[in-house]
Amino acid sequence: MSQLSSGGRKNRAQNDKVNYKQIIYFLGAFAIICIIVTAICIFYTINGKKSENNVNESELNTDVNIEKISLDKKYFTNGIENKNVKYKEGDVVERFDGDVEDIYEYEISYEQISGLKNNDIQNKINKEIENEVKDLKILLEQNPKFERISISAYISASFSDVLSVAIDYSLIKAADLMLDEEADYKTGSVGLNYRLDTGEKLQFNDLFFNTSNIKQILNNSAYEAYAWQYAMDGETDFNMNLDNTNYGNIENKVFKILAEYNKNPDLDFYFTPKSIFAIIKDFKFEIDMKKYYEDISIYRAFIADNLYTDNSLKKEFYAFTDSYLTQSYEIENVKGTNFYYEIMCYSHDEVNAEVREKVQEKIDEHLKHYYEIAESNPDKGYMISVIYFYDTDPNSEQKYYQYDGYVTTMSLDYFNKNREKVIANARREERSELWSYDFSEVDKNIEFFEQFMAHAEDYNLEPEIRIETKADRGAI
Repeated sequence: MSQLSSGGRKNRAQNDKVNYKQIIYFLGAFAIICIIVTAICIFYTINGKKSENNVNESELNTDVNIEKISLDKKYFTNGIENKNVKYKEGDVVERFDGDVEDIYEYEISYEQISGLKNNDIQNKINKEIENEVKDLKILLEQNPKFERISISAYISASFSDVLSVAIDYSLIKAADLMLDEEADYKTGSVGLNYRLDTGEKLQFNDLFFNTSNIKQILNNSAYEAYAWQYAMDGETDFNMNLDNTNYGNIENKVFKILAEYNKNPDLDFYFTPKSIFAIIKDFKFEIDMKKYYEDISIYRAFIADNLYTDNSLKKEFYAFTDSYLTQSYEIENVKGTNFYYEIMCYSHDEVNAEVREKVQEKIDEHLKHYYEIAESNPDKGYMISVIYFYDTDPNSEQKYYQYDGYVTTMSLDYFNKNREKVIANARREERSELWSYDFSEVDKNIEFFEQFMAHAEDYNLEPEIRIETKADRGAI
């Protein structure tokens, strides 16, 4: 019995030893297999991630082929024309709601485009502009408090094969002196924005490069807009004591703006060649394109070929300059080796050929005079900017025109190397539409030479001319 027990224990011990070795072998083999499988998974995961990243980059980073904006380079307006349509102007509509009579006076207009080769795209855009205006009219009519509705839809930007339409509206309640009530105004804006090659609507993020920090741009621009709003608000002490201003209120409002963008990046907006106007919960604020020009892609992102029936309508202009300028320039030229001149006309719908011919004749006389001065001073460069406007009624008995020109000078080397930059910077200055450019005001390397001004207000169209020289300016 003891022998059997001893032998049994011995056999069991041997078997246990064998099983233990087998377990060790199995675990070792299993571990090796796991390592191999894990390595294979890691390999394919890494390659998968690389592939995924490459796909994402190719899908998202369209910036690769988009040229950055140059501040000295010229771009092209679109080869289209705009026509203004009056939907209702001065019509009076009477509505009765119980004993209350509401009288609505309408002043509504919108622009339509022409000149695209693709009529389907052109008709689509025009119809959407019209429908947006009509839908807005219906929406505004829901408020019985107001008695006048004004809507104006106009082309705010038309360049680089993109189009932006700004739609401004106002509701007006007239003052009621009997109730000691003042006039009440409600204003707002909406925007429509398009690619002209496809007719698709642009989204807010399409204006920027994918690498742009759009939230930071919104943050900075909204903060600045609210700060100016506080400064202009007489109910705050912002404009009297900056130290006591509660900047927390501004920061809180900006935070809400960013929160809205996070919820829906497709903001309502419209743009001009100089600015983007973002609209969030009826708050409209401006984003200065020039300030963030390295982030702006809209000047190059959607350039296309063969879109227009008449490419002669396309005009060159510098990025971030006033939109009206492209319609105003008649002549821009370099004559000889040291004489640049530009002539703008304040645009009119009607043309009085007799008056225009006379004012152009007088301007040509000035240009000839200053060109002779430039020829006599070949070591200097001369730049002249002229603008004119005139009576536009061919049937008017009174004939009228006016022009204004600045003459500036600089070294010939500076003229040759920096002329384009100087012109571009001048056109980005805040200015009245009725004045030409004094290039010396935007560049310290340029000197004021003379200013000539004239107006004619008689039947002979002979102008009264006044010249201001450098000496005259110094005496002021």
